[in-house]
Amino acid sequence: MSLPPVSPSPEREVVAFFDMDRTLLRVNSARLWIAFERREGRLRTVDALRGLVWMLQYEMGIVDMASVSRRALALARGDSAEALDRRCRRWYREWIRPALSQEALARLEHHRQAGHRPVILTASTTFAATPLAEELGVDLVATELEVEGGRLTGRAVEPLCYGEGKRLRAEAYCRGIGARLEEAWFYTDSFTDLPVLEAVARPVAVNPDPRLRREARRRGWPIVRFG
Repeated sequence: MSLPPVSPSPEREVVAFFDMDRTLLRVNSARLWIAFERREGRLRTVDALRGLVWMLQYEMGIVDMASVSRRALALARGDSAEALDRRCRRWYREWIRPALSQEALARLEHHRQAGHRPVILTASTTFAATPLAEELGVDLVATELEVEGGRLTGRAVEPLCYGEGKRLRAEAYCRGIGARLEEAWFYTDSFTDLPVLEAVARPVAVNPDPRLRREARRRGWPIVRFG
């Protein structure tokens, strides 16, 4: 299905939300982070395998990813926030930038040219997604990690930017700039983003997982592939 046209909306600020994994990126960034941390010697083989199993279960819809995320974050308790930021920026340069989807970036630019406000809306952490948001010159709505005294507490600021929490965070962002979520666009690959997809005016399934593909077909939402 072809993409719906992007038309200027001069009367009110219109937000175009873009998911990160398999939308702006051609890949799942969590897999690349596991590979990066494994290469750097910071992740044991057993932990890398556990992470890959969690992701497979998530993609199959048989695990509560919010619960998994909280367990994973707990492992980082006490880590330096500054060191994590440096690692994420190097990871971005070496692993993420080459995985950007040029078709997704072109679509984002169409929205910008139409006077819309492109925004990254992702369950990834702000540490992981900030380098991309900065390079694209867009705002970011993501999972925020608690930091005390320069170190991670092992917890995230609730709600996580996931599922219903992602909808709440998107709604709060729109409210803060005088926009309305009900008039926004949202591009994503994941069925777990259904609460946001149902709330926006223009949902678009990009490289959708099987559950989202079925739901998009049922509802008549556009289904597109960004390579």
